[in-house]
Amino acid sequence: MSKPRLNEREKSIIVQRLAEGVSGYGIAKELGRDNRTIYDRAKRPEIQEQVEVMRQDLAEKYEELNHRMLDSITDADIQKINAYQRIISSGVLTDKARLIRGLSTNITLSVLLSRHVRDTEIDPENQGTIIEINDDI
Repeated sequence: MSKPRLNEREKSIIVQRLAEGVSGYGIAKELGRDNRTIYDRAKRPEIQEQVEVMRQDLAEKYEELNHRMLDSITDADIQKINAYQRIISSGVLTDKARLIRGLSTNITLSVLLSRHVRDTEIDPENQGTIIEINDDI
């Protein structure tokens, strides 16, 4: 016996999850539906358009939050955490925005750290090693 047609809630979830980058298989598993049902729905031009609009909206929200977080960092905050932790926090939101836009999320941490080192006085007794992480998500 086949399942009933997708209801409005399921259709909405499909668009939202696709915009978030969840795979068709993941959506099918979440909804208890066949993969083919999800993939057929996702191929429709009107669904692809809705997904793109939602992706752009999410990317803008991530970027806005990224700016708010960076703007909120005080000198006291900077004293409490190391440069590596600050760079990683910013990088996560940047990656999210780029991922949703379908852009590369390849980040070379050595570039970010070298900028920090260049712009900061180096304590000769506590020189950190610059590492490179080159990781596509």
